[in-house]
This record gives sequence, structure tokens and C-alpha cells, in this order.
Amino acid sequence: MPSSLALLMTGTRADWSKMQPIARGIVKSGAFACLDILSTGMHEDGQHGNTGNDVEGSVQGVRQYHRRPNHLQGSDPINAGIETMKIIADLTREHGYTDIFIHGDRIEANYSSLVALSLNMRIHHIEGGEITGSVDNALRYSVSAHAHFHYVCNEEAKNRLIRCGNNPATIFVIGSPEMDRHAQTGERSLEEIKRHHKISYDKYGIASLHPVTTVDPTVTLEEALYFFFALRASGKSWIVIKPNNDPNSEQILLALEKVLEEDRKSAQPQFFVTDNIPFDDFSTLQANAAFAAGNSSAMVREMPFHGVPTLNIGNRQEGRAQNMDAVINIKAFIPDLIVHTIKVKWDKKFERDTTFGTGKAEETFTQILAAPGYLDRDVQKRFFFSI
Repeated sequence: MPSSLALLMTGTRADWSKMQPIARGIVKSGAFACLDILSTGMHEDGQHGNTGNDVEGSVQGVRQYHRRPNHLQGSDPINAGIETMKIIADLTREHGYTDIFIHGDRIEANYSSLVALSLNMRIHHIEGGEITGSVDNALRYSVSAHAHFHYVCNEEAKNRLIRCGNNPATIFVIGSPEMDRHAQTGERSLEEIKRHHKISYDKYGIASLHPVTTVDPTVTLEEALYFFFALRASGKSWIVIKPNNDPNSEQILLALEKVLEEDRKSAQPQFFVTDNIPFDDFSTLQANAAFAAGNSSAMVREMPFHGVPTLNIGNRQEGRAQNMDAVINIKAFIPDLIVHTIKVKWDKKFERDTTFGTGKAEETFTQILAAPGYLDRDVQKRFFFSI
């Protein structure tokens, strides 16, 4: 009978699309006596769609769901990180977790790994070893440095973690778990989804712009204005997902509101703006989009997987979309260049890009966990440097 107790932490709309298959895999593997799930961060922030409701009850076999806001003192990342540390520590002391599963490069992940390390928990890191821009890169590799097990998207990520001194025997290539859903056909048709969300467009693009936390807020505002007004100047229709809750997000919302002031005067508005669209519906909308633009990770992961032409702008995803046929990388926020790219590539179709997975991550992950003796690993993290 397994004696290990697992906690899975999810903090954003985006990471739950990856962590839900991981949660199912943990339950199916039978490797743990129980799995509890912590929903925090943006999930418990009403300004971002109350997506904790999507988490709670969504995975069969979970013993308990904990819903804990970590923005009690506002959206400052330091306060959010400190609150996350308290939450993880209190829950672990109460329930005796031996293992924690965390994803990616967010503040919540980094602070959670620090607490877990201090409490002698085994840390399982999903999607380490990747390259991103902004402060995210440092946060991701900080989590990987703490982690005992690594579940990565591809061989390139695995090799980067090995070069950082991680034991090759603890690194497993499973692909991105979110691709499992993207590889499937949704339960609802595109037309049903559009009717449900009151999206009236026939052809549409998807846009999402997030703040780069290492630049000045005035730069963020200027670039966001160029971006959104260029989208409007393209003459196309857009589904716009509001930014995450990182510092400077208010500058992007301010720029978006300025273009919406103009858009509302039009007889045929070009913008449908939302805090969040449930993952299954959004996957179908992504697959049927004529174009995508912005600096979200979706621009270099999901959209190329669907074969949708994509404008990856700025440096937030710098180095992440190398040699992808569907992706056009533009560093500068030049309105004429943005408009030109949209018009030239609009509604083109590309072959599916499987750089970040083929759609079998949950199956692979479950088999890894279920292997006899898999968890028989010392909590002492050891590095394997060749020099």
C-alpha cells in the first residue's frame, strides 16, 4: 500500500491545462496514498474569471481540494510569494505531504519549491528546461534546481537540465500535457461555442498580450497601444484574452481600453474581450482561428500545434520558437509591420508542429509513476556536474 502523500499546486488559468492531465496521471498510477490539489493565485482572483471553480471537482479520485487566495495584500508578487509559502507550509504540516507537483516558471512555483525543499518534500517539476524571456527564465531554472524529478516537453529541455547538473535518470520526456487535449476533438462544435460565448465573428484572430516585468511601465503602455491599435488597423476581428496578473498588467488593460473606446463607436466592433474562456472551448477556438498574435506562450506552443499562423512579438518568449513554420518572430512593436504580417498570413494553414508534444503526455507520465520503486529516492538533492 503506498504511503506517500501528494499535493499538486496550480496557480494560473494556463497551468491548469497542463496540471489537470498530471493530476489524472497521479491518481491512475496508484503511486500515492492520496492526491490533494491546491488552487491559488489567479484561480482565486475574481478579476481573472474565478477559474478555481474549473479546478474544484474536475479530477476524479482527488481526496481534497484546497482553495486559498494568495493576493490578500494586493497583486504585488513578493506579497503573493510570501502568502504562497505560508499556504504550502501550513497545508504540509497539517496533512503530512511527502511530494509536491508544480509547474513552470511562476512566482507561486518558485516559492512553493523553496518551502518544499525546507520541509524535505520530493519536488516534481513539470515543463522545466525551457527557454523564455523576462524574469520567467530565472524562475523556471530556480525551480528545476530544487526539483528531484523533472517531466519535460522534449529532448532539448532534457539536455539543458542535464547541463545544469541534474541527474539524467530523474528527467523524463513526456511532452506538454496540454497537448493531450489539443490533439482531441472537443465535445461542442465551434458554432455551439461561439453561440454560448456570444462571439459573432465568422473569421477571427486570437490575441493575448502579457506584461514583461523587467521593462519600464511606460514602455509596456506604449508597446500595448501600438499592438492593439495595429490589430484594429488590420480590419480583422479579434478574440482578446486579458493579461495575467503580473506587475504592469494595468498598463496593458489601459491600452486595451483606449482601443475599445474607438471600437465601440463602430457599427461592426472588431474586439471580443474576455477574462477567460474555459480550456476545452478555448482549444476549439484556437484550432479554428485564422491568426494569432501576442506574447503569450500560446503563440509558440498551442497555436503552432494547431497549424495556425502566429505573430510572436517582443522578447517575452525569446528563444522559444526557433524554426517553426507557423511562427513569425518580431522583436519590435512596429504597427505597420504588425498589420502587414497579419494581412499576408491571415487564414493560412501549416502542418502541425509537435515541438512541445504529440498528445500522449498523460499516458507516458502515468507509466513513469507506476514503475516499481519509482519514488525510492533520497530527498537530498544531488547535482551531477562533469567537472
